[in-house]
Amino acid sequence: MIVIPFVYLIFSVVIHELAHGYVALYLGDSTAEDRGRLSFNPMKHLDPMGSVLIPGLLMLSGATFLLGWAKPVPVDISNFKKPVRDMMLVAVAGPVSNIFIGFVSVVAYSMLLDNGFFEVNAQTYRALTNGVSYFFQLNIYLAVFNLLPIPPLDGSRILSFFLNRNYQLKLYGFERYGFLVIFLLATFDILSPIVRIFSYPLIQLARFIL
Repeated sequence: MIVIPFVYLIFSVVIHELAHGYVALYLGDSTAEDRGRLSFNPMKHLDPMGSVLIPGLLMLSGATFLLGWAKPVPVDISNFKKPVRDMMLVAVAGPVSNIFIGFVSVVAYSMLLDNGFFEVNAQTYRALTNGVSYFFQLNIYLAVFNLLPIPPLDGSRILSFFLNRNYQLKLYGFERYGFLVIFLLATFDILSPIVRIFSYPLIQLARFIL
C-alpha cells in the first residue's frame, strides 16, 4: 500500500528538520522558531521536489524504498558563536535523529514482543515486523542519503567543517547544481545502490535486535 511508505517518509523527514531546528535553537539561533518551523505539522515542512518528485521517481524506477527531504529549516549562522562548527552540529543533528528513531522503533518493538504485548496471528505478526523493518530501513537510508557530501545535503555542511576557507567557498559554489545532481542520480537509479552500500552495516546491526 503506497500510502504507508509516504506517511513513514513524511514523519521521518519532519523529525529530521525539527532536529536541525532545535539544535540551532540550542546553539543560539531562533530563526526556525520565529518562523513557525518548529512544528510537527507536516504542511509547514513539505518540499515539492524532496517530498513528492524524488520519492515518485524512485518508485517509478522500481526502487524498493523511498528517499526524500523536507523544506530545510531556516538557519542564520550569524547567531552562532562558532559559525562553522555550530553549522556542522546542526547538520549532524538531522541524520542522527533518523538513526535514533530508527533504532528506537526496532528496540521498542523487540521489547514489546519479548514481553508478550502482541497476541497476534502469524500473518499480523509478519505485517507488524515488516512495517517496523521498513520504517527502520527508511530512516537509515535517509540518514545515509543526507550524509552524502553533495550540497545542500547535510554531508556537505559536515565536510565544510574540515575544509579550509578556499575549499569551503568552492563547495558552497557547487550548491546551485546540487539538486540537479541528486535528480539525475535518482532518475538513472544510481542513488539507490550508493545509499544501500553505506546503509548495510547499520541494517545488519539491527538484525541482531529484531
